[in-house]
This record gives sequence, structure tokens and C-alpha cells, in this order.
Amino acid sequence: ADTLGYRVLGVQPNSPASKAGLVSFLDFLVGANREMLLSSGENVEHGEEYPDVDLPALLERNKGQKVEFLVWNMKSQQQRLVDLVPDDTWGGAGLLGVTIRLDNYAYAEERLIRMLEVESPQAPAAMAGLV
Repeated sequence: ADTLGYRVLGVQPNSPASKAGLVSFLDFLVGANREMLLSSGENVEHGEEYPDVDLPALLERNKGQKVEFLVWNMKSQQQRLVDLVPDDTWGGAGLLGVTIRLDNYAYAEERLIRMLEVESPQAPAAMAGLV
């Protein structure tokens, strides 16, 4: 469980996440305000709740205030600190404007699909703007 984080799947334009420079698919949110978001499960007895951070509640409590996130980037294999300000007035969905999913970042590189080339300008990938 010590390699679990929230993978950034999408970042909305002009959102707090966009302004902070979060990168879709490559970034994982792993900590906030000097606390890991997901516990390792150590010292948790059978049947007890894991002491994970309630991310929606954390964001709600900190609306309009800086939250320091620990972000792991799987491309650079480095972590960085990113300041995000949860805001419900930025004009889009959510407090950060980011779509996330629980994922294991230790093996995420093995599950990544890379588009190397598109053979035809009429191919679905080309029409979707992937080239």
C-alpha cells in the first residue's frame, strides 16, 4: 500500500490543478500537508479502518487556502511539492479541476500505452489530436 496514490487522469483548463502544473497520467497525488494520503496499513488490526486522509473533506476544509501536495511523477521518477488552492469559483467542476483514480505508482510505467505514430490523417487517433 505504500506505493498507492491518486493518479491524475485529467486536468481541466484554467483550474487550480492546471495553474499548479499537474500532468495528466504521469502525476500521482501521494501526500497533502506533510501527511501521506493513504496509509501503509502497518499496525492496523483486522477489522479496523485504515487511517487514510479523507481527501474530499481536506479540500472542503481548506477552500481558498493553500494545500501543499506531495506529487510523484512517474516519467521523471521524482517527487515534488505542489501548492494547490481548492476553489469552487474557478468556473469548472470540483475544487481542484482534476480527475483522479486510486492507482499503484510502483508499476504504472508497465501499464502505460505510448502512441509512436499514426499512419493516416483520417485515423481516429489523428482526428482526436493525438499527433
